[in-house]
Amino acid sequence: MENTTLKHPQGKALSLGEKQILVNMVNYRVNQRYDSLSKIIQTVAVETGISEKTIYSVRKEHSSALGLQPAKRQSKNLTSLSRDKTYDEGTKSSIRRIVHDFFRKNTPPTLNILLLVNKDEHLPNFSRTTLHRLIKDMGFVYTKRDRKSMLIEKPKIISWRHRYLREIRTFWKQNYNSIAQNCIRSSQYYPLTLLSQNIFYCKMTRPATITTS
Repeated sequence: MENTTLKHPQGKALSLGEKQILVNMVNYRVNQRYDSLSKIIQTVAVETGISEKTIYSVRKEHSSALGLQPAKRQSKNLTSLSRDKTYDEGTKSSIRRIVHDFFRKNTPPTLNILLLVNKDEHLPNFSRTTLHRLIKDMGFVYTKRDRKSMLIEKPKIISWRHRYLREIRTFWKQNYNSIAQNCIRSSQYYPLTLLSQNIFYCKMTRPATITTS
């Protein structure tokens, strides 16, 4: 069986050490006067699996004033950061509300169902892939249930929400009496009205003694 050299993966940057090895291989053959430079680079390309164009680029970089430089690493979160800039918190809140509506209806919110988001004229028209990634950025994860993929929230997100609700409930228990007393002590009348669970406001009634000019 003939031995073949594995080619360097296209698009994968060379490390600083790999670049130096290429330079050493080429320079050694040049110093020994094995052949012309073009023939030497062809030989090194066959031996290493790295393209001739890359070898020429490495030699040019080596002869520059800065010399060989390490490969620049691209952030893995680059696309995630771009999604954060493209879609604001209002858009994410609307999508989260749609997902929670499925939870309340006890319906598994699969991605195909969530494509109904595109029917909302106030939301962007998402592709399947973009919506999938955006939902993961928002803290949801996919899990298998009855051979179907469905969305659930990450445990840390659920724990954070429960802790937040407990703190809000404790706050209102501790401050409800003081809010009511402040309304009663005021020179005006503020009946305390329940808007929803644990949310109150004071409605002001103008005293009869106060007139406007």
